[in-house]
Amino acid sequence: MANIISFDDFTKDQYDQEIEQVEESNMFEADKEDHYMFFQNLVSIKHYIDEISSYNPDQVDALLKDGHDWACDHITTSKDDIQEIAEWLRGELGEGKGVQPIPSPESSETEEPEETDDTRKGDAEEEEEEDKDND
Repeated sequence: MANIISFDDFTKDQYDQEIEQVEESNMFEADKEDHYMFFQNLVSIKHYIDEISSYNPDQVDALLKDGHDWACDHITTSKDDIQEIAEWLRGELGEGKGVQPIPSPESSETEEPEETDDTRKGDAEEEEEEDKDND
């Protein structure tokens, strides 16, 4: 329960401080950026992600199992939207244009290690040992 904060504390302290930090860092300037709200919304999204990530996963899972599948649906569609924007920006500004993309969590989970001669040899040795054990 230590992670739970009141609505007043949240709005006064954390969120306002994050907005101030972004404004001070010159990430955007209202006079120069036509789409300054894009950057403010990124700050808000990051804040909410950090907040949600700080909750106890077991407690959140219990809430989700208690008839709140709508929250999973919202996270999924939001992730898809953010991913689409990131991929578009990566294509416009990314690889080959001086920006190094951050590997996505999906790519690290689904990519299989590249097979080399050493790994093929190791697999063959394991199969031989299994055959010997079965005899």
